[in-house]
Amino acid sequence: MEALDLLAVSVVSGASRSNESAELDPTLHALQALGSVRAHFAAEVSSPLARGASSSDVSKRQAYRMAELSLEQTARTMLGRVEFLLGVCDSGDSGSDGSGSTGSTGGTDTFSQALTSNRSNAWGVACAAVAHAMRHVAHGGYKPAECFACANDLDALMELGGGICAPEDSKALIAALTRACRIAAQHDASLIHAYGDIPGLFAEALGVELDATVGSSKVSREVRNGSFVASLLHEGVPSSVVRLAEPMLRTLSRRTAGDASKLQAHDACVVPGVCVGVMVEVDSLEFGALNTGGFGNTSRQPVVAFVRRATGDEDVSVAGGGIRGIVCGSALRKLSRLAIGAARNEIPLTAASTPAGAANARGAAVAHLGEWVSLRVSPKSSLGVELRLATAGEIEDAMVAHETRDLRRMDTTGSMAQRLQVVPKLANVVRLGDLVHAKADRCGHKAQSLGDLRRIAKRPGAAFKTLPGLTLPFGTFDASLREQTGKQRALRAAVDLIEKALVTGDAKALKSACAEAYSVAKTVLPSPEIAAAICAAFIGEDPLGTGGGATGGGASNRSSILATTTKVPLLIVRTSSLVEDPGACCGGDKGDPAGDLPSQIVSASKSRDVAGAVGRAWASQFLLSNVVRNAAAGVPIHDTTIAVVIQPLAPGTVTWEARRDDDESESSDGVSTSVSFAPGFGGWPKGAMDGEPCLVTVRHKDGVANTKQFSDVDWKNVVVMGSEVRREIAEYALESLSGTSSEAEEFRKNMARRITAVAVTLSSEFGTPQILEGCVLDDTLFVTRTRPQQPLGGK
Repeated sequence: MEALDLLAVSVVSGASRSNESAELDPTLHALQALGSVRAHFAAEVSSPLARGASSSDVSKRQAYRMAELSLEQTARTMLGRVEFLLGVCDSGDSGSDGSGSTGSTGGTDTFSQALTSNRSNAWGVACAAVAHAMRHVAHGGYKPAECFACANDLDALMELGGGICAPEDSKALIAALTRACRIAAQHDASLIHAYGDIPGLFAEALGVELDATVGSSKVSREVRNGSFVASLLHEGVPSSVVRLAEPMLRTLSRRTAGDASKLQAHDACVVPGVCVGVMVEVDSLEFGALNTGGFGNTSRQPVVAFVRRATGDEDVSVAGGGIRGIVCGSALRKLSRLAIGAARNEIPLTAASTPAGAANARGAAVAHLGEWVSLRVSPKSSLGVELRLATAGEIEDAMVAHETRDLRRMDTTGSMAQRLQVVPKLANVVRLGDLVHAKADRCGHKAQSLGDLRRIAKRPGAAFKTLPGLTLPFGTFDASLREQTGKQRALRAAVDLIEKALVTGDAKALKSACAEAYSVAKTVLPSPEIAAAICAAFIGEDPLGTGGGATGGGASNRSSILATTTKVPLLIVRTSSLVEDPGACCGGDKGDPAGDLPSQIVSASKSRDVAGAVGRAWASQFLLSNVVRNAAAGVPIHDTTIAVVIQPLAPGTVTWEARRDDDESESSDGVSTSVSFAPGFGGWPKGAMDGEPCLVTVRHKDGVANTKQFSDVDWKNVVVMGSEVRREIAEYALESLSGTSSEAEEFRKNMARRITAVAVTLSSEFGTPQILEGCVLDDTLFVTRTRPQQPLGGK
């Protein structure tokens, strides 16, 4: 009843803004009360209904569901009222009064002016409304853990005065609001996917005339679908989140001028350049994608591809050598594998950073499908992206350049092979070895780099720790396979099918053959003796191999986490291949089964589980991404093999990555290192819609550190009781590296300086800039991987 009483208070004041302060507070309280009541009904309808439930129980459940839906609609109405009172609307010349009508008063400028003038209640009310809205999205059943965590972070920041105080508070608030907008966008995208073609099909069934301006019924149906769903989403709670959050993000971005803006994190210009080719549309960049769109043999002509779905982990060489330009219908990071590969191959790449941008990009691409086009991607987003029909002269020049490029590719192993590290393998090397002695020709470049790190870390005064490890070198899988005759024949047959599919370019056959080879290979396990030896090597007083000491902060004794580390640790099983891609994303290499952390983390007390993890690692050489990568590097499928690295798991509370900053705009300040942080261990998802880590830059010449952005990644990996890996929601109000206090800021910057010092040292050791990955256990820095940093195009 409290919610209804408060609602009555909020609606009696009419449409005037003269008494907005008196109305806003009870409206927010009513939203909070509605959330509490709705949580009760949502809990009732979410529990399973017993089989054979009585009709009265069913009727009661239906009544609860209708009540819950009514409360959602009431919440939307009240959010609309808050928007009106704050002066928020969809355009600058009209406003919504929360009742469905529009007027000439207010507009977005009213809200923006209140934010710019630091009108305290504008920030507090807007953030509180977003937090309440996120809780209502959670009550609706969409990503409840993420929504509640985001709402709690907003509440905590506003208690500290976020958004109207120090720059650190503003950056933390940017992260929380960006997270809210991302979840809202994902909610709407899921709803659009769920509706599919249904609105268009109903329109056709009811005899609705096709749009005369659109050439085909398929596109017209999509237009009608988009119009219907857009109008539906406009009235939803997630849309209210975006309308409230985006003006705050713009204001905060201006306030933190000079720092990385979350609104610009995924610029439309990912890789600048100009290209000419035939416009095609594909669902994703994968093997055979250009041969499935009905565009004939695209290998004979340059192609500009519109990619509906791209994660950023794709390799541009996989889809075909004819790609000269890429238009993505989703946001991409500039340091994703796809972006790095496009830059290295001088392929212009643009990506839509908003749903509206994606719709515009697809509309332009569809209008020119099958035609020769010119794509110009400007270095600065303000200059825009130009897609137009190509002239006859441009087409002729493009064909000549394409044929010349093909001749150059025939004389080399291809652009992909040039940037891949390919090593000759030594046959019949079957021995369980210490990681510190790993060599590239026996175990691959990844294993050798881990061994190098181990040796460097053992030097007196080293500022970091590494993990001990064992290797199963090239040839161990083949030896185990030879002992199982039936499996050897089955695998050989599957590999023959892979080879045939690679030659013919049959993507469907290749996927099927790779799946068959993987299913056979994962049953090939190391001998029980080898599995037992692996387990025994890591059980003891010092499973992490720290030597009983901890680095950092002058600590002389083992830290509390290290001291409580179980004597029987968890182990992580990773691969080291003949062909390594240094441009692969941190923690996101689809070719390494360790990217699927739970399946490759096993206890050292269970040799059978260890053997299974090794079998899956061996089988990963037949994953589609690895097969295509090896083929592009010129490695015959019958010659592929793989090594395995086993190490104890460091249960870090913070995971980090460091790379030298290639941003030319900062060249006047000298060289700097960018250090990214996220909670938990094992890295973070690399998709543009998975959130961003905390970013701190450190200038080499004077050690000045600057927090560019706070993290808004949703999930973290944690180890519970030393034996269980768990995926938990990240609530940044509780994370040590995400605080806005002076102590948290100094801790964050000092940690970035220490990591930068390690990065500089290792870059000098290896003779080239390195990308480092690692974790933090208490005050101890662990480096868990290093690889050469790939320079972007022209650098």
